[in-house]
Amino acid sequence: MNRNGMVSEIQTRIRTDPFKNNYDLVGKELGRGKFAVVKKCVEKATGNEHAAKFLRKRRKGEDCRMDIINEIAILEMAKSNPYVVALHEVYETTSEIILVLE
Repeated sequence: MNRNGMVSEIQTRIRTDPFKNNYDLVGKELGRGKFAVVKKCVEKATGNEHAAKFLRKRRKGEDCRMDIINEIAILEMAKSNPYVVALHEVYETTSEIILVLE
């Protein structure tokens, strides 16, 4: 944990290969917030449905990558809680980080 109270180390591997190589987006978006869009996706290898949360790395001209890393770390810490959505995979592109959630 750093001085700002944010967790900066994660266990989940951040993949840099294209998200669309492993997942197909289906239907409309599930939700939209100020900094993220959530879309339904299907894993090509298994046919399992997931939610993909697309988070922009830059917000209002500032780099927010560490905020997203903190969110990933919190999801990892809460993975045994049945009331918290599970993190499946993480992808990173030049402009966004994609969290694949249950």
